[in-house]
Amino acid sequence: MSRGMFSFSLPTPAQIFQDISDWVKTQGLWWATSVTAHAVVLSTVLLLMGTVVGPLIDDTAPRFESVKTEIPEPEPIESFDVG
Repeated sequence: MSRGMFSFSLPTPAQIFQDISDWVKTQGLWWATSVTAHAVVLSTVLLLMGTVVGPLIDDTAPRFESVKTEIPEPEPIESFDVG
């Protein structure tokens, strides 16, 4: 049976290790420097933002003097016809 025009094989563990090793040697230093620099800058900005204080909010409820009134007694219902 024919395999067709495409053939694909998985890399061996030695090839994977070699590829990772090459990447670390060529790109790893720049990635590590970038991650460190961004972490330092973002941490500094967030720490400085924490020291900025907005205006204080007065969250006390207003106090009013109540007026003392007497509530009259309701009139009793004597007869109530429905309809």
